[in-house]
Formats: sequence, structure tokens, C-alpha cells
Amino acid sequence: MEECSRFNRAIDFHPLCNPPLRKGTCFPTLSSLKLELRKQRKHLLGSHISLRSFVCDNNGVNEALIEKMCDVLSGYTLLFWIYRNKNAEEFCHHFYDIVIHSLTYEHLRDESVDDIIELAGCLSFSKDVFETVIKELMPPDRIGDLFYFTESYDAAFYTSAFADAVLGAVSVFLGALKNPIAENSGKEEHV
Repeated sequence: MEECSRFNRAIDFHPLCNPPLRKGTCFPTLSSLKLELRKQRKHLLGSHISLRSFVCDNNGVNEALIEKMCDVLSGYTLLFWIYRNKNAEEFCHHFYDIVIHSLTYEHLRDESVDDIIELAGCLSFSKDVFETVIKELMPPDRIGDLFYFTESYDAAFYTSAFADAVLGAVSVFLGALKNPIAENSGKEEHV
């Protein structure tokens, strides 16, 4: 009995049992906290920018611009991801192609570059949820591409490491994060 009493007194003084008083906003729900975190991410990264501004011209969605954006984002993603082989490069390109086509199809008008980050997180959370969301957004003639994508790659690709790599890629794309390649090549020149 004395052992329990000493243990309880020790716990009462442990920092984890008495967290420091918080200053600032206290959110009523996890959803409201997540919403605020996303809003802050959009502000910090500049990811609130419309995706259409990158892939549309006067005639609407431009396939060549989508292809170029997929190439650029795929290259940046590989800088932050543990996989760097041809299969990983194809996976990245296929992911961006599906996501960009889905977000720029007719259903959404307030899409932003941040939605790419959100969908990468959705994919790493659950392929089934990702399929459900994308099916609702994607042009009907591209649904087969979605299932080809989710069924063709190694399960090791569908992890939070991929979502983090997408966050890094979008951050470099938007200029919120230095390009690791440019940074490393600059160091090599000074040596």
C-alpha cells in the first residue's frame, strides 16, 4: 500500500501529468483544430493558390501543362522520398496525373494546390478512401486510370512517407522550401 502511495505522489509531480499552462487558442474539437492547421499551412506555404492557375489556359484545362506539372512535382517528390527508382517515379507521376485531373475536372471550383497535399494524406491513410474520393471527382472516362494506379504498385509506397514527400515537393514548387538539389549544388561550387 505504501508503494502505491509513493508511486501516486511521484506521478503527481511528473511533468507529463502536469503539462505547462497553455497560452493561445484552445480548440473545441479535433476537426476545428485540423481546419485551423490546414488554414495555417495554406498561409505558410502559399498553397491556397488555385490549381487551375497552373494547368489552364484560355481554352480550359491544358493537358501539356498538366503533364509538365506532373513531371516537376514527381521530380521534387523523389528528392524527399526514400524510393528513387523508375517504378517510384512512375508512381509519383501517376498520382499527380490522377489528382490534378480530378481536382480540375468540373466538380470543384475552389480547388487549390493544398488539395494535392490533402489527397496524398488521404492515399497514405487508406487506398479505399482515396478511391472513393477520387471516383467522385474524376472524369468518368478516367476511372480506369484510378484503379490501375491503386492496384499496380507495391503497398510500401502507400505510406505517410509518401504524403510527407508530396508536402516537400509542393513546398519546393511553391518556393516555401529550398530545393535540396539547388542547395547541395551551391555548396559543392563553394568547396
